[in-house]
Amino acid sequence: MHKQRLAIVVCALIGIIAVFLPWVSISMFGESMSLNLLNEAWEGFAAVAGFISIALFAVAAVVAVLKEKSGPILSPNHLAAAGCGLLAVVVGLVAMLSQEGAMSFAGMGFYLSMLAGVGIAVITFVLKGDAKKPTE
Repeated sequence: MHKQRLAIVVCALIGIIAVFLPWVSISMFGESMSLNLLNEAWEGFAAVAGFISIALFAVAAVVAVLKEKSGPILSPNHLAAAGCGLLAVVVGLVAMLSQEGAMSFAGMGFYLSMLAGVGIAVITFVLKGDAKKPTE
């Protein structure tokens, strides 16, 4: 498998795992509470953001393993992978910003999800190698 494809699959898996990690961690009066993005305590858009994020990271991974695996992802599929990564970042940011005060208590899941989404977009364009279209 081409290193670009492998790196995108790894970033997508990290992004999916990040949805299950704590996105918000709050400690007060000796008590602590953590919420992942699939927790029922979220309100509004954030309540479905976890499922949307998982779907976007999964699509990026599927795009990375489709077609000829020995070469880089060719156009327009590379735009789909990069777009899914960036959309996952936007979904995560909107979910956190839609909750009052959540950004001040952002947890590891939030940061990993942002890094995975940006990583997919960057890797798509940086690790292209020589992107020659196969001759038919």
